[in-house]
Amino acid sequence: MKLIASTAIISSCIASFCTYKYLQSQNNNDDNNNEINKLNQLREEERRGRIKAEQALREIVLKKQEKDGYVYHSIGTLKSCYPTRNGTPRQPQLVPSGRATLKLSKHIPASSVNELNQFSHCWILFVFNDNTNMHQKTSLGKPKTTIKGKVKPPQLNGKKVGLYATRTPHRPNNIGLSVAKIVNVNEDKKEITLHGIDIINNTTILDIKPYLPFDVVDRDMLKVPKWVDNNDIFKPLNVTIDNNGKKNVLDKLINYVKYDKSIWWKADEANEFINTIKEVLRWDIRSKHQGRGDVNKEKTNKMQLTKQIGDGNDTLPRVYTLNLDQKSTQIKFITKEDGVHVVDVLYD
Repeated sequence: MKLIASTAIISSCIASFCTYKYLQSQNNNDDNNNEINKLNQLREEERRGRIKAEQALREIVLKKQEKDGYVYHSIGTLKSCYPTRNGTPRQPQLVPSGRATLKLSKHIPASSVNELNQFSHCWILFVFNDNTNMHQKTSLGKPKTTIKGKVKPPQLNGKKVGLYATRTPHRPNNIGLSVAKIVNVNEDKKEITLHGIDIINNTTILDIKPYLPFDVVDRDMLKVPKWVDNNDIFKPLNVTIDNNGKKNVLDKLINYVKYDKSIWWKADEANEFINTIKEVLRWDIRSKHQGRGDVNKEKTNKMQLTKQIGDGNDTLPRVYTLNLDQKSTQIKFITKEDGVHVVDVLYD
């Protein structure tokens, strides 16, 4: 009996000890949970404080930028086959074969263009570097701060509209927007080959973004003024490569490319070069003062014509020049009732 009683006492003690340890572990867990909750609460309060501090700092920066202006750095420079403003297409995709290459700056990582080749087109934000009014000054020699609110679009024949109803390069912020076809992306060289461009050579690029299906506005929903939709002044013209006397203009254009005079077209791409010339000239690159949209009847004297196109007929229209590929390459052309005629090509 004593043995049984002793065993019962021991079992009771063991059970009591186990119950004690269990209750102790539960209390420890509660303490740990409380500590974790306190730490989470403290971290949340710190996060909220950090966000408030960041928001306050952002407001300070924004107010300073609104007052002093925004500073953006170039992501690269675009090289294109259009060396001058005259001849650069007025809108993107008017000359599908127009060529360009965007070389990214040193501070832009090569990985930034990874997967860009999965898109067919991209948006381009750029600077109108070649604006003629960028350095205009007042009579006192200070930079001009006033902005002309209205401009004269070429379609309106002298009528003025608000600059924000146009795509004039002369804007308060001289930033342009274009879209181009992505031909190739070289991640190692940080180069993007583009076609259909309407941007002049050596243009500063601020940003590029992939063109998405959502960027298209359905034609039924699109609204534009009649002077934009009824664009008779920019009807495409027929372009002919002429042979003037002893000069075979077509052979000269072919040889220009064949013998590696060209920057943008390889030796076996003469046909592509000639096609680009036609695509550019079909949109009548002349300015309003040169008679854009009309057959130019202004005559030049016999000696000047002979010098320019090798023809002694002093009844020919004025000869105009398109610089394409490089500044030293001059495509000479005239306008007739049946369209544009390329009459000569001059190059170094």
